[in-house]
Amino acid sequence: MRPTLAVWVPVLCLLLGYTSLGSSSPQSARFNPKSLVKRLVSKFPFIYDEDNSDHGATNERFIRDIHVTSNLEQEERGNCSDIHNPPPKYNGSMCELIREECDDKYELFNYLDFVLCGLGESLQPLGFIILGLWLIYLLSLLSTTVDKFFVPVLQMIADKLHLPPSIAGMTLLALGNGAPDIFVAFSALTKDDDLTLVLGALMGAGLFITTVVLGLVLMVSKSRNYNIDRIDFMRDIIAFMVVLVVIVGVSIDGKVYLVEVSLFPLTYIGYVVAVLGITVFRKWYRNKKHKANAPPEKVAFNKQQSQIVIKEPEQHPGEDGPVTREEIEKTIEKSTNIDESKKQEEKKEKSADTSDIDTRIKVENYKKRVVLPGLTWPQGWFKRVHFIIEWPFTLLRWLTIPPCCHDGNWTIFHYCFAVFSPIPMSILFMIVASEHWSVFEMTVGESPFPVPVLVVICVAPLCVPLMFLLKPRKPPNKVMQVILMIAAFVTSICWLYLIADEVVSVLQAIGLLASISTAILGLTVLAIGNSVADLVADTVVSINGKPEMALASCFGAPLITHVMGLSFAFLAKMISEDGQVYEFDIFSEEFVHVKMAWIFLGFVLLGSAVVFPLFKFSPPREYGVILMYVYCVFMIFSVLIELDVMKVFV
Repeated sequence: MRPTLAVWVPVLCLLLGYTSLGSSSPQSARFNPKSLVKRLVSKFPFIYDEDNSDHGATNERFIRDIHVTSNLEQEERGNCSDIHNPPPKYNGSMCELIREECDDKYELFNYLDFVLCGLGESLQPLGFIILGLWLIYLLSLLSTTVDKFFVPVLQMIADKLHLPPSIAGMTLLALGNGAPDIFVAFSALTKDDDLTLVLGALMGAGLFITTVVLGLVLMVSKSRNYNIDRIDFMRDIIAFMVVLVVIVGVSIDGKVYLVEVSLFPLTYIGYVVAVLGITVFRKWYRNKKHKANAPPEKVAFNKQQSQIVIKEPEQHPGEDGPVTREEIEKTIEKSTNIDESKKQEEKKEKSADTSDIDTRIKVENYKKRVVLPGLTWPQGWFKRVHFIIEWPFTLLRWLTIPPCCHDGNWTIFHYCFAVFSPIPMSILFMIVASEHWSVFEMTVGESPFPVPVLVVICVAPLCVPLMFLLKPRKPPNKVMQVILMIAAFVTSICWLYLIADEVVSVLQAIGLLASISTAILGLTVLAIGNSVADLVADTVVSINGKPEMALASCFGAPLITHVMGLSFAFLAKMISEDGQVYEFDIFSEEFVHVKMAWIFLGFVLLGSAVVFPLFKFSPPREYGVILMYVYCVFMIFSVLIELDVMKVFV
């Protein structure tokens, strides 16, 4: 369970509520936290100089111009970034500007219209709180879609292809682990051409995991002697530094060529080859050493079976590739189940009365009941609150994503969802293929007959053969499993695409409304929101006595997310532009945040590459405190640069 809602709701409510304070005049009643903080900072002239600040460029920093033909036409027409100062064409009406220039920038909802025109200036603070809560909700939906629908399908694909665990972990499962960041990067670059948001989110997530998450793992771990495989650890951290160098090298000239984009998959292939090569060599060396002189402590005699059992050598976390969050969550679940079984055994020994027997029967019945992820009433108050909040969208996802029997469970509920899935699937495909809500306004020719109704009528007969090809109590055969698996894979991607689009739209709306660049929103809100699950999972597994697994995931998982995210995003962008050169302004003010993230991330990676070997791969807790301090300094610098208090790298 991802605790995104519980972590971010109070934080965003406090921030948005605080920043809604302002003057009572009409102009200052607009929500602008930068102006508020600047007024406070301006009290200290040695920190902030009013004469040297560039106020004129503030509102031009966030979204690229839409349909611009010339500077003169742009001034007369205006664009979406002029919402706080509409051009004369709109007679000072921001609502007309928003509905004419900004409507095509949003997918399902026009958030600018909702906050500025629907609620009005007096209720703008409430609008910001609603947008903040909606962003949290979307991030939670993005995470649960990956965990409950996308990753199980990827695991089934890996099983059907008979992929070894090492290959599956570095390909399909790694894709599932980084899916939220990858799909947001894909949407932001291909649809909105917002490279600073893409790099900000990826760099911010990598920096957050390698500082805050790694620091907390070191601080909460009870053990001081970590059983870390030195070769695997140095392999991942060096590969991460290579990926960072490739990103900087590709972006440094402000132009991205198709040949340069190929460096990302080549880097990934090189990492996979290195992992497989090290694994094969290690196994060969162990077998050779074992044949030469088998140590007596690795041989045990089993009296019951009267045979000699050879104990397998201990496998270190990350030996077969990067440790993903799913593996960590499975480890936590196993340890929790072991603790519960121990407690039940203790209860059995203490008393065997009827009440205890009834309790055990209830527990067994609970374990045997039908479990539909997201639709089954969970245990625990937090999980129940999360269940109620996400239930409507969970039902929609179950209706559109057919169950493919990945875990061997198949009940009458799975049968019903699979049989009737073609109808809602067709509607989902229409929403993705068209301009989203506009599909419900389309009619057949000049008649008033709606197109969605026609599509549903044509697709509905497909449910009839499914009723006979599938059985209510018997799992599908291999052919039907593959068909359901492909359908579930495609529809899961459609859901991730829709949710990622909305995440980008909300971030851009908040940036425009609050005069905040999308780069810093990606570095902070989006990066931290997508990394909270890693923070909780790694911290819990470290407390449970397995810090090695948490430490291995802090470097292996982010580097693959960076490579896959930028590979998919840049390749899709190049294909959409017929392989032409992708140009961007690396000297823009938005890119300053990205450059600073490069420097801090490189500093942290280089520091960890030195500190871990220096302390024999068992660094003290003080190093965790230093990493937390580094991230705090990074956040302070980011805020000061956004407020124009500091001007660097411009």
